[in-house]
Amino acid sequence: MQHKCFWWLLLSVTGLGQFRVQLGQSLEKIGDIRIFEGNTESAIGAYEESLGIARTLARRDPANTEWQRDIAVILDKLGDLRTQTGDGENAVKAHEESLAITRELARRDPANAEWQNNVAISLQKMGDVRTQEGDATGAFEFFE
Repeated sequence: MQHKCFWWLLLSVTGLGQFRVQLGQSLEKIGDIRIFEGNTESAIGAYEESLGIARTLARRDPANTEWQRDIAVILDKLGDLRTQTGDGENAVKAHEESLAITRELARRDPANAEWQNNVAISLQKMGDVRTQEGDATGAFEFFE
């Protein structure tokens, strides 16, 4: 718990934007490692911390599409983990928010193939969650 207080104290200091970016990326990678280790709860915690930092960055620079994309990616990772742990309700919330972000990015720049692909990935993830919940009709809506 002490490390969280230390990191958030550092994040509160102005002028440490690059530090925020690096810390957020490191926390996301820690989450990836925790998944590899089979430690789902620790992975969720690391992703949630990373998401908090990404949201802070996006609030400070709403026009920065990379911060928005980072939020969507982290939300998808959280949604995937929550699907695996049987937390369908929170998985849906995470994937829905990710889908909304990716759709907005694709709307802003329709020629950007990456944004278009991210929309397709988000739709697939929503369909997968619905399938796992046994909602074939709901899943079909996302796979169409």
